Amino acid sequence: MHHLIMSTLIAVVGAVAIGGHASASLLFMDEFTHADTDNYDAIDQDSSQSGSLAGAIELRASRALFGITDNQASWPQTSEGRIRFHEQTGPGTAAGRYDFSGDLAGGSLLRVEWNVNWDETTDWTAFNFGSIGITSGEPGILVNNGATDVGILFRKNSDGVQVFDNGSLTLDEVSIPYTRTGTGRVRVDVAYDGVSDGDALTVNAWVDDVQVVSNLGGFAWNDLVAEGGINLEFEQRNGPSRIDNLSISLIPEPSSVALCGLLGMLGLAGRLRSRWG
Repeated sequence: MHHLIMSTLIAVVGAVAIGGHASASLLFMDEFTHADTDNYDAIDQDSSQSGSLAGAIELRASRALFGITDNQASWPQTSEGRIRFHEQTGPGTAAGRYDFSGDLAGGSLLRVEWNVNWDETTDWTAFNFGSIGITSGEPGILVNNGATDVGILFRKNSDGVQVFDNGSLTLDEVSIPYTRTGTGRVRVDVAYDGVSDGDALTVNAWVDDVQVVSNLGGFAWNDLVAEGGINLEFEQRNGPSRIDNLSISLIPEPSSVALCGLLGMLGLAGRLRSRWG
């Protein structure tokens, strides 16, 4: 009987290890559920934010102010605009960029998701991983800037997805297998080997559960010390534009998940042995 119990437990632990990537931990999410405003920087954001970093992060506009329209982040201007993640200090005040390095340590995959309203323009919605850390004097566009370790954009009129590696175009997908109408959900997964300079990155991406980027490698974190750590940044080109439910999640290393599963199973085995003698 004991041999049967242990065999079963080993099989279960193996399954836990294999499926370790399935469980994501929410670091930060903003649902933008506020009264309409033309300046999100100036209001108290806490009520619409959740996740383990909700009390540590504030969103700040870059290049163009963004506001709230019908419980969505909105850009009325015809110019580039970004959302940066800053250390929380309170409405209308300036603070340093939030460094995600410590939060990503021990993980293996970073997931970013947001809802976007599609339209018939060649403008785009994008996200930057490992971007430049300055808070003033930034370039107009960062997604294809040489300081951005991974920049990925999704054109709003079905013209494709583009992925940039420190400014170099790595993927230019002009034919994508989905039709963009109304509101869609964008998801980008960046798997990483570590949180130091040179650690490798691999990119996957989906739109409404249709995969549009598959296991695209060759990326790495670069110049993290000079940039103040791992900076993340949402970006969009030309308004009017809206997004909603911007979230960042972390998936732990499979070994960590397996270890937790193993400890739990060993505890269960001990209880069963005590019970059955």
